[in-house]
Amino acid sequence: MTAKYWLHKRPYSVIGLNPYCYTSPDGKITNKRMKRFIVADSSMSFPDELAYEYFTMNLIMGSIVINDIDGQVAYFDRYDDRIEFFDGSLTPVMTVSGPADITNELSVNDNIVVYKDVKYAYTYAIPGNNSIYASFENGEKQYLLHIGWDGNILKCYRIADSHVLSLSLSEEGKDIFALQENRSGDKYLIRYRL
Repeated sequence: MTAKYWLHKRPYSVIGLNPYCYTSPDGKITNKRMKRFIVADSSMSFPDELAYEYFTMNLIMGSIVINDIDGQVAYFDRYDDRIEFFDGSLTPVMTVSGPADITNELSVNDNIVVYKDVKYAYTYAIPGNNSIYASFENGEKQYLLHIGWDGNILKCYRIADSHVLSLSLSEEGKDIFALQENRSGDKYLIRYRL
C-alpha cells in the first residue's frame, strides 16, 4: 500500500509522533510494543495507543516527512542522530544512524524520563524533489543535508551557526529558506542557494 493510497483512503486522518515510543540506547528504559506514529481520525481519539510504562513525552520530538509518490514516510529524530524510514502503511523499513554520535544523558524520577542536558541532532526536515532536506546540529556547527529516500546523504552544506527553527524550499527548488535563532535569541530568515 503506498502512502498516497493510504493518505487518500483516509482523507481525514491525522498522523503524529507517539510521545511514548521510546527505548533508551542501553535498552534499560523502554515502552514496549509502541508504534512510532499515532494515526487518528478527525475526532482525534487515540484508543489505548497511549498506554505507557515510562513517561517519555519530553524525549520525543522530530520531523515527519511524507513521500506520497513512492509511498514512504521518514522520521528525523531531534535528539538522536537517527532517521527511521517506513513504507506507506507505516511499517518500519530501515533506520539510518549518523552522521555524528549524538547522545543525551537521561534523568529518571519514578517513571518520568527527561534529558539532563539537551544536544540536538536533526532540528527540522522537509520534502524536496523526490528527496529530503534536513537541518543537522552537531554542537555549535549547523549543516543542511540533502538526503535520498534510500538514507544516503546526497550533499552537505555548512550553514550559519545558529539554531534552525524551520525550513522551507522555494517553489523552483533552488533555494532553502531557514528561520534561525542565535544565542542571543535574535531570529533571522536566511536564504541558502542550493
